[in-house]
Amino acid sequence: MGREAEAEVRFRGAVGRAKLLLESDGLILRGGLRVRLTRADLGVATAQDGVLRIETAEGVLEADLG
Repeated sequence: MGREAEAEVRFRGAVGRAKLLLESDGLILRGGLRVRLTRADLGVATAQDGVLRIETAEGVLEADLG
């Protein structure tokens, strides 16, 4: 069982409310955006002013965590 948070997410030109689930094998988004990224797909992650920004193999994912 991993960590989870709800956020407004921007990824691949789409915007939506999603639950982010950080699991041992990767990141899963459920809700308005449905995405599954493996651990190998995930790159540098930074957080500033309540926004989590993760560089991925498919582009930058931004989550407004508040």
